[in-house]
Amino acid sequence: VSGVVPGYIPIIIAVIVSGTGSAAFHPEAARHVDLYGGDKKATAMSVFGVGGNLGFSLGPLLMTGSLLYFGLDGTLIMIFPAGIVAFLLMAQFRQLKTRDSHTKALQATTASRDDWSVFVRLTITIIGKSVIFYALLTFIPL
Repeated sequence: VSGVVPGYIPIIIAVIVSGTGSAAFHPEAARHVDLYGGDKKATAMSVFGVGGNLGFSLGPLLMTGSLLYFGLDGTLIMIFPAGIVAFLLMAQFRQLKTRDSHTKALQATTASRDDWSVFVRLTITIIGKSVIFYALLTFIPL
């Protein structure tokens, strides 16, 4: 919706909401991939990584074509891939709920105590990496 909302502040809010959703659910998705990967955890995580990279590379191509054809209204085209993925996840979630052993393993991991010092160190590392990455991505071409 960032292309169709009026004004700079609504655009910023739309982008923040989008990024927050990704940041909130990505670690949980990786945890589920690990839990449900069974004996082939590395294969499951590889498919997860390939899917993410595929979306990261195809998304700009889809968006560029949509923007060139429809103008800023073309940003709404991204609702369709998001809806398809949401539908597939809901269907998959119904199947996963029936697997008792994996459900018990998931409940056991959520019952563990949070380690905030590790979380803070990881968050600082990710923020530092992101600042450096985007600074280089911005200033090297300039």
